[in-house]
Amino acid sequence: MHIDRIPVYRVYQRAIDLELYHAFAELVVQTSQDDTARRTYRQTRAMQIWQVETDVSGYFEPYHLRYPGEVLERFEEKLGNDVRVLRALALALGNTCAIQSDNMFVGNQRGAFLQKLRRSAGEDVYLQGALYLLETDAAQRHALLEKLAERECTRTEEALFVLSLFDDRERGYEVMHTQLSHLFTQNRTLSLVYDFGVLEWFIRFYAEQAKKYRGKADLVLRTLMKLPYMNMKPDSREFSVLTKAGYRCDEIILANSLAVWADRLPDRLSSKSITAEKIATACGRMLLNAPKDLSEEFYEYLGWLFRFYNSFTVKYEGFQGLWEAVQYGLNPTAPKNTVMDESNDTEGFSVPI
Repeated sequence: MHIDRIPVYRVYQRAIDLELYHAFAELVVQTSQDDTARRTYRQTRAMQIWQVETDVSGYFEPYHLRYPGEVLERFEEKLGNDVRVLRALALALGNTCAIQSDNMFVGNQRGAFLQKLRRSAGEDVYLQGALYLLETDAAQRHALLEKLAERECTRTEEALFVLSLFDDRERGYEVMHTQLSHLFTQNRTLSLVYDFGVLEWFIRFYAEQAKKYRGKADLVLRTLMKLPYMNMKPDSREFSVLTKAGYRCDEIILANSLAVWADRLPDRLSSKSITAEKIATACGRMLLNAPKDLSEEFYEYLGWLFRFYNSFTVKYEGFQGLWEAVQYGLNPTAPKNTVMDESNDTEGFSVPI
């Protein structure tokens, strides 16, 4: 995501210590004896759901952990025994198999960690996924993936995680799309806003597959795939489809705006287009008309919008910039928003671009 003020992988951050995940993967890259390690892992990382959001280069320094094996051996002592920690290390270990080398581990450090992982995995989808990634026997890998795909997921993010394990996207979507259709509607556990980075990944890699399934049950998934490519106005058919499926109006409008900055989708709407200007106006007006004061990240996002669209490129309907455009239909009632409207102070939203 081009916007770093709103957390966009919240649902996975709650399940996995993502900062630790990225830090451990980076430590493997740094200590690998493979000259192509960074390039290889960069290619792997590009396919992952969650991307790096913070600088993790010095993560282990306060814990005096210097190499991957030491982390695996002492993580409970240094980092704690929360399941989020175990999931992070297990998944990072699994996703860096291709660049690991013997110098990273002393004695049985890796083997002892794998034994602990097998004892702890149970029915945990993330730990089972890590075991799949770490398995070297082709037949065993196939069996592990089939078992994961057969389980009935109760959370949207778990079904997407299982989908992400498939190298064959067509096969993965074929196997998982029924569960996903269900879990993106009445039983959804994913936010279009706080987990927009997850949706961005899903659209990037599975939009083509989703379009092929034309059943009524797949309508919501097909509609979500359109978010980065159109102005999803409240009077549009797409907006109606999503609201009927349980998505909030403000959630749709904000996600439509975030999609403009989804830099993993190179064919998304141009931020300089008239459509993007209209989307920014609808989002800015909606946020300022919110019945309660917004949380700080949304004021920061407003700052992003006001700074970026200080002067419109196309100037639709003659508006010079975003502040002029949002005036029409603006009726703030939240105390902080009312003060801002009365002062015309967009500088209060200053966010560096």
